[in-house]
Amino acid sequence: MALYSLLISLVRDFRRAADTDADHPYKYTRSTRQAIEWLESRLDQDVSVTEMAKVSGLSVPQFHRSFRRAVGRTPREYFVHRRIEKAMEMLAQGRWSVTEVAMRLGFSSSQYFATVFKRYTDLSPSSYRQLMLDKRLA
Repeated sequence: MALYSLLISLVRDFRRAADTDADHPYKYTRSTRQAIEWLESRLDQDVSVTEMAKVSGLSVPQFHRSFRRAVGRTPREYFVHRRIEKAMEMLAQGRWSVTEVAMRLGFSSSQYFATVFKRYTDLSPSSYRQLMLDKRLA
């Protein structure tokens, strides 16, 4: 039960940290909103900060500063964080294997995905999926 409570706390922290302009429509600048919307539609790809900056219409340094100021994390951190959140949703559904989730979210390998996932959640993708499936059965 303690692990489940920790997991719920992590998910809440993820959600809080990844507030989008839907919750706070005036929080972000136009360029940051554009980048976030663009990123949200590309969670299945590995996009660069250069691409993000181009979409926002700013230079890479300007974009990086502006994004970090508005969101509280670098564009890359935000993007990886959102991909992990999406992975958590997919794993909790139980429809796909860990490898399928990794590939659907554009990670180069399931091992790299597992490493990143564990860094963000302190759980392996398999452990997380099993925990969520057990929770549903309980």
